[in-house]
Formats: sequence, structure tokens, C-alpha cells
Amino acid sequence: MFEHHLPRHKVGVLLPLSIIDNAAYEFYRLAPPGIMQVMIPIGLAEFSSADVERALFKPLASNLDKLMERGIDLVVQSGTPLPILIGIEAPIQDIVVGIVLVLAVTLDTIVRRRAAT
Repeated sequence: MFEHHLPRHKVGVLLPLSIIDNAAYEFYRLAPPGIMQVMIPIGLAEFSSADVERALFKPLASNLDKLMERGIDLVVQSGTPLPILIGIEAPIQDIVVGIVLVLAVTLDTIVRRRAAT
């Protein structure tokens, strides 16, 4: 009955700051009908490598799990590319772990979709 009002796709967004002002407004002005945005503010207090590690990388798996629970099709990190801020001093291992997590989320989404049909 109301199926045509449900979103066809969901985009998960990790926002760097703790305040979400006009992001939703801008998204829905540009996105086609049937696309929903699900946002998680990560609460970056300052643009430093320590705060990026605290706000983005440490809770990354937990935040991705929260988005996956809501049936997200695509995850986007909004704003300034935070991994760039940590520069050369960041362990390459953290970057590889992040890539693996994104691939795992993608594969999990594909498997769940196929299992649901």
C-alpha cells in the first residue's frame, strides 16, 4: 500500500562535525526521489591527526555497523578528507583496515540483498 513511499536506496554519511546544519536540505534538493540519507556526526573537535584518529578511525567499525543495521547501500565520508589530515605519520595499517572494512560492508550488502530476494 505504502511501498511506493519507501526509499529504494539509502546513502550513509559520516559527517566530520557534531552539528548537522544544512546537509540534509542540500542532499534532498539534489537527490532523486526514493533516495534516503542517513547521517552519523562523528564529532570532530579539531582538525588534528589525534582528533581524526579519535573521532573517525577508532569508532569506524561501530559506525559502519550502525549504518548497515539501517540497510545502507553506500557509505560516504563528508567534508574535508580526514585521512589526509593525519598525513605520513599515520600507520599504513589503519588505512588498510579502513579499506578492508569498506569492502566488507560492500560484500555484506550484496550478500544480504541476494539472500532477501
